[in-house]
Amino acid sequence: MSVIKNYAIYRDFLEKSYQNETTIVFYKIPQENKFYFLYSELPIIKKRVSEFNFEKEKGFVFSQFGSDDVFFIQPNILFDGSKKKVLQKLKNQFSKSFCFSVQNNFKKENDRKSDKESEKKKYIQLVKNAIDEINKKKLNKIVVATQKKKKKKISLLDSFFNACNLYPDAFVSLLVISGKDTWLGASPEILLKKQNSKTLLSHSLAATQKKNNKSKCYWSTKEIEEQALVSRYLIDCFKDIRFREFDIFGPETIGTGNLFHLQSKVIINYQELKKQNKSYGDLISLLHPTSAICGMPKKKAMKWIIKNESRSRKLYCGFLGPVNINKHLMQFVNIRCFEKIGDELILYTGAGITAKSNPLHEWLETQNKISNIERIMVS
Repeated sequence: MSVIKNYAIYRDFLEKSYQNETTIVFYKIPQENKFYFLYSELPIIKKRVSEFNFEKEKGFVFSQFGSDDVFFIQPNILFDGSKKKVLQKLKNQFSKSFCFSVQNNFKKENDRKSDKESEKKKYIQLVKNAIDEINKKKLNKIVVATQKKKKKKISLLDSFFNACNLYPDAFVSLLVISGKDTWLGASPEILLKKQNSKTLLSHSLAATQKKNNKSKCYWSTKEIEEQALVSRYLIDCFKDIRFREFDIFGPETIGTGNLFHLQSKVIINYQELKKQNKSYGDLISLLHPTSAICGMPKKKAMKWIIKNESRSRKLYCGFLGPVNINKHLMQFVNIRCFEKIGDELILYTGAGITAKSNPLHEWLETQNKISNIERIMVS
């Protein structure tokens, strides 16, 4: 992106949001060369996903992993980073003092384990347990998540703009929710997007390889089958509602940062969907969480995750995105992200486990994904 105008004003808003318990969102749409800034003093509205009117409301939404609820941010003001007069007017509503400690505005996590066993050993054992469950023929796939915690002081705003530069094809977002919860990420995965009045788009994304000097990427049988399961999940979702008006294209290899993935595109006939009295929200509710972040069958995989993962995923593997802002109605799966709690950063990642998974290889995949997140951070 080009030189950021009004940087100091954005920085002041970001810092002040913690003190005033307001909500601020910075985000960039894939392949666009500008970012959006949303500011809200209004309460965040919580609704069931299927009941929220995605087609009529205007603002920004987010949802947690496995939740049936969506949280709606109504903007007091929204612009694309160019309206300096509006920025300055809004800033003048605040006091002139912008000096305070961000760290004091966060609560410490209360679910930390005193277990000295390394995260690597715990994750590998968890993957082995998942493979055992799959081999019992109870599941086809389970997505197993992990975390990396690190103490590091970073500039959130600089990190956001760095992510915009590093990942131009990703949905880059920075959220400060009611001055408390802070998340930053760069997601390559579309959950659902309105392309025009006639069509919707969804992605089935899975399998990961680290980029190398070779021009081609060779996928293993396990990786091809894993991605096929994600596509199969989408097809099964449509079958459940007896909907046939969709096409799948791919899979193809895509690059994001220092990683390759396999991705298929699903084009959905929006007009035919509405003829069946199904809304955009109904489809979000049907698809989320997808096989790419949960597993198959979904209910059994979700039950296993809740029972075996010791820490909540929170917004990781949830979804987020703009609602009818500048004609953008699109929600992305919240992967490649981290949470900031004081000076501690919690990086979230995971891998799709099948019967053919190698536990060590799956651990290495999570570390490759974490390196993509760490590249974002600017001190």
